Amino acid sequence: MPTSSYDALAYRSRPVPWAAPSALALTSLAHGGPSLALDGPLRVLELGAGDGAHAIPLAFFHPDWHLHAVDTSERAAEAVAACPLELPNLGFEVADVATFEAPAPFDVVIAHGLYSWVDAERRAAIRRLVSSALRDGGLAYVSFDAQPGWAVRGRVRDALVRGGADLPMARERLAGLAALVREPVGAWEPLLAHELERARDADDGYLRHEYLGPDNEAFWLGDVVRAFAEAGLTYVGDATFDRVEGFVPPALRDAVAPIAADTIHREELLDLRLFRQLRAAVFTRGATGEAPSPAALVEQARVACAARRRNDPFDPRPGVVERFDGPGGAELRVEDAALKIALLVLADRYPEGLALDALRRRCVERLREVGLEPSTASLEALGERLGRLFTEIQCELRLEAPRLRCEPGDRPRATALTRWEASTRGVLTTPLHTLLPHEPIDAAIVTRLDGSRTRDAVADEVARGVADGGIPLEGAPAGLSRIAPWVRARVDTAVTTLGWWGLCE
Repeated sequence: MPTSSYDALAYRSRPVPWAAPSALALTSLAHGGPSLALDGPLRVLELGAGDGAHAIPLAFFHPDWHLHAVDTSERAAEAVAACPLELPNLGFEVADVATFEAPAPFDVVIAHGLYSWVDAERRAAIRRLVSSALRDGGLAYVSFDAQPGWAVRGRVRDALVRGGADLPMARERLAGLAALVREPVGAWEPLLAHELERARDADDGYLRHEYLGPDNEAFWLGDVVRAFAEAGLTYVGDATFDRVEGFVPPALRDAVAPIAADTIHREELLDLRLFRQLRAAVFTRGATGEAPSPAALVEQARVACAARRRNDPFDPRPGVVERFDGPGGAELRVEDAALKIALLVLADRYPEGLALDALRRRCVERLREVGLEPSTASLEALGERLGRLFTEIQCELRLEAPRLRCEPGDRPRATALTRWEASTRGVLTTPLHTLLPHEPIDAAIVTRLDGSRTRDAVADEVARGVADGGIPLEGAPAGLSRIAPWVRARVDTAVTTLGWWGLCE
């Protein structure tokens, strides 16, 4: 097996929320694909697993799942082996996809950041491997750089590698190119300037492997779908369909449909219109059926929503418009009584979700508490209205219900995974496989939340570290007496946040 370029310079990977089995299960359900049971044992194969950033949290939060991670890098294997967590359900193997043989059929196969970044021989091997490893009714995830949006980034890559370039030379070229487009004179320069800035700000590992590696090819969706179909796999949908990264406004999707030859062509036209640069394709073995309506999807999932009401007092009466701030600050104007109360209930419980029947019962209780008799029609239409919000990514649907909203005590104890990630990575992974970014001051706090210290003791230790300069804190006031109250408040915020997301034991 050839020596991996990732051994010479590591690529720091991150968990990928939309590549978690729960997200793939929702993608499949929403697009008429097979159901994936998440409440029992699963066998998960990850190809190109890197340093385990994605696999380790999945293994930690799902001890009844078995994860088998594969990567060509010995350095990545050493990083996984150095993880102090006890994860008997996670295996790691150093292997090349060109020769690797899957040990048994898997329920889920994940290949993130791999397909575009290997040569044609290994891409063919990936297709064969996914096909042979995936059980009937299983789900496979394969991401790749997408045409036509990646074309601009690809031209920046070409400009860096032509004539040969190591990292220092690449950075010199980026600086020189950025100077050339400092004064835009046409439509091309803003796009180019954005891509040059993105490359300039990348860390060395990302710049080396994304821009300077020997292989990086982008593809039209239809070409990838046809290639996997030849290997016996059916395209289901894109795993980012319900996220900002892959959001398509419903009106735009409807507008494109009349000029598209078929479903895949429609997606390609949308990729052109939205300047999409990454695809997160989900495949299965076997046929797919008709996609359920958004309302029917809501009936099968748990609903979560972080929309916040603007007005206090709040008027729940039907016909009275109340305004909410949805995710990302989008305004929601709601006059239906059941939906208004539902949004209040869901906000109170967030990040937990509620099944629709339970949500309807809570709506009835809350309406009666304020002297209103709930309308049967309004309650029955709740699923349809929430489904519409889901298509606009104003609420979330989930197929699993992990433990969230725990109550940390005075001697809070963050999970072992959380403390380890705080000390080694820039993000914390929640039981939902979502990411919480953190700053050095937060890392210093979280790593000390091992159950042996009170909150005051943690705050004292961290405040002294800030005052001594050992813990970086931009804009910190001078003097321990001024730092201490600020750090104590930060400790309370960190502990509350961990409790919300189920990251305390």
